[in-house]
Amino acid sequence: MVPNDPSGDLSRPNQLRFVYNGEKCPPLDAVGAGIISCIDAAGAPSTLPNHVTVEAGLVFVNFFDGLVFKGSDFVLESDGDNNIFDVVDFVIRDSNNHEVYQTFRLQNGCSSDTIQGIVLGQSYASVTFSGFRCQHDI
Repeated sequence: MVPNDPSGDLSRPNQLRFVYNGEKCPPLDAVGAGIISCIDAAGAPSTLPNHVTVEAGLVFVNFFDGLVFKGSDFVLESDGDNNIFDVVDFVIRDSNNHEVYQTFRLQNGCSSDTIQGIVLGQSYASVTFSGFRCQHDI
């Protein structure tokens, strides 16, 4: 069983939209609601490159894997069987040698009234949350 498996729950988002902003992790004392953990790899540049490879998912379910450019948006999409999980892991890699620059975990808060999740327009490490869509919106 996959943790937080939202299969069949029409209130769960089947798309989350982000913009790659190239920012590093916030200081630990500045980590707020929505971001569970964030690690900049040793040797990562002071600002992340203008283009990187982004992977986002949880366990063995991948909602996005592709090349993104600074300022461009990308969409996490359900795989048809699973809507987007409450927790999503991101891996930001060099697009040429695939060296890991940053890893972070976001709590979107979609299936809980008590957990403060991500907020539209708010930046979380190297991404800014810019939108969502639920199955019942289609």
